[in-house]
Amino acid sequence: MGRDWLGAFFAIIYLINPLVQGINSFDFHMEAIFMPLALYSTYFLITRRWRIYYPTLLLTLGTIEFAPIPMALLGLYYVITNIRKRRELTHGVLTIAVSIAILLIALWTKAILNPLGPTTASPLSGLPEQYASSFSFGILISVIKDPLLIPRLYSVYGTEKFLYFLELYAPTAFTAFLDPLVLPSLAWPLASFLTSDVIYYSPFFQYSSFSIPFIVMASLIAASKIPTEQQKKFAVLVLISTLIVFLGVSPLIHFQYQLVKSDYEIWTALKLIPSNATVLVQNNLYPPFSNNINAYTQWYPWIKPEYIVAQPDSPWFTWWGTPYNEYVNTALMEGYGVYMVIGNSLLVLRANYTGKPIICEPIILNITPSVVSITNGQVINGEIAHTPNEAPGVWFTVNVTLLPGQYNMTITYSWVGPEYLRQLNTTLAYLQINGHMIDLTTNRDQVSITMYNRYYENVFITMYANYVVNTTVLIRQFIINGPLCG
Repeated sequence: MGRDWLGAFFAIIYLINPLVQGINSFDFHMEAIFMPLALYSTYFLITRRWRIYYPTLLLTLGTIEFAPIPMALLGLYYVITNIRKRRELTHGVLTIAVSIAILLIALWTKAILNPLGPTTASPLSGLPEQYASSFSFGILISVIKDPLLIPRLYSVYGTEKFLYFLELYAPTAFTAFLDPLVLPSLAWPLASFLTSDVIYYSPFFQYSSFSIPFIVMASLIAASKIPTEQQKKFAVLVLISTLIVFLGVSPLIHFQYQLVKSDYEIWTALKLIPSNATVLVQNNLYPPFSNNINAYTQWYPWIKPEYIVAQPDSPWFTWWGTPYNEYVNTALMEGYGVYMVIGNSLLVLRANYTGKPIICEPIILNITPSVVSITNGQVINGEIAHTPNEAPGVWFTVNVTLLPGQYNMTITYSWVGPEYLRQLNTTLAYLQINGHMIDLTTNRDQVSITMYNRYYENVFITMYANYVVNTTVLIRQFIINGPLCG
C-alpha cells in the first residue's frame, strides 16, 4: 500500500497523536486495549490474513461492550469496498454478524448482572429523563424511535462536541475522509454526542480509542493511493496538522505536574501499609498498590478491606463513580478508625483501629471574609464587621468540610464602643456550632472551642450579633486547627 517509509511515518503520527497521549495518561481502561487490537484487526482484514484475523477480531470484540459497533461498521466497510467480489464479501458479512452477536451477548450479560441499570445517570436539561448523561444503548433506541431528538441532543454542549470532532480528525488533516475506512471511526462521536457528559468527547479521556485506529489507517490508505511524488507533500501536511493539535491539547504540555512536599509524604506513608493487605484505595492513589491482588478501587459489600486509603482534596474523593467520601463515612460507622492523616492530602482508615493515628499532620484553616456568607455585616479593612447600622441576629455563616477528628477553633476579635461595657462583661456576639455555643464578650479579645467531628462532613457555623448600642465588633482572625493529633 505504498512505500515503506509511509507506514513508518504513520506509525510515528499515531504515537504522537495528542489523543493517544490523552488515553495513555488517564487511568487504565479497556478502551486502551481496544485501540491496538482494532489496529491489528483492520490490518489483518485488509491484508486478508483470515487465520489470524478472526481470533484478533474476537479479542477486539471482547474488550468492552461498545467495541462491536465500530467493528460491525468495519465489516460494512469491507462489504462496500468488495461489493462485486462474492468471496471477499462473505468476510465482511461474517464480521458484521459476529459483531452483532457479541453485542447482544454483552447487553444480555449486563442485564443479568445489573438488572436495575445505571444508578448514576444525570438527566439532560430540558429533555426527558431517559436521555441521561451517562452513555447507554437506551439513548440509541430512543433516537431511532424519534429521530427528531438527534439535533436537540447534539446541540447540548455543541461547541465542545464540535471541537472534539476537530481534535479527532485534524491530526491527520481530515485525510481519513478520503477513504471509506473512515466509517468505523464515526461510531463513537456520533453516539457520544447524544449525551451531555463532556468526558465522552474530551481529548484527555480514553474514549477516543474507538476512533483513532480507523482514522490513522484510513489516512494511510488514502496516502498510499495518491501518486508517489505527492506523498511527501501529503506527509508534510499531516505532520504539520498533528503538531498544531499537539500544541493545542496534548496532556504532555497542558498537564505537567510538579511534585510537592505532600506527595513525598503520601508515598512514604503508604509504604507502611503491608504489600499483601486488603486495601480499598482511591482511584488516583492506586499505582503504589497495583501489584497487590487484594487492592480494590470500588467498595464491594462482600469484601471488608483492612485499610481504606483516600485523598479528600482530590476531585476523585467525591466523584460519583467511586464516592470515597461515602465510603469513608460508611467505614467509620462500621468501626474503622483513623490510622493516618496528613491534612486533606491523605486519610487512611483501618478496620477495628482505636489508637491514635500513627501519622498525624493537622491543617490550619484560616476563615477569611471571602469564604463566609455575611447576612448583616460588612468587611472593613479585611475584617468581618458588625456595626450599629446592621440589625442584630444572624451576622454571618461559614460552611466548611472537615475530616473526622477533634478540632480547635479560635476567634480573635476587637470592638469599638462605650468603655463601661467592659465592666459589664457584655456579650457582643455568640457563635453556634454543632449544638455548642460560645460568647464573644467585652472583657476578652479571644475565644476558643474544641469540637469533635465524627464523620467527613460539612460543618455549619453561625455567628450571631447582639444589639449593643453604638458598638462595632470586628473579627480579626478565625482559625480552625485539626484534626488534633492524639
